[in-house]
Amino acid sequence: RFRLQNKSTHNINNKLQLVMKSRKYTLGYKTVVKTLRSSKGT
Repeated sequence: RFRLQNKSTHNINNKLQLVMKSRKYTLGYKTVVKTLRSSKGT
């Protein structure tokens, strides 16, 4: 039982890490697009 619980929490942690990575990536992409657009406008 303890083993199963540990495994599930590990999986959740992995998923969370993946989500955080993808979120960081999308945020970075959005900021890059914003800066590109603003530089084009000037």
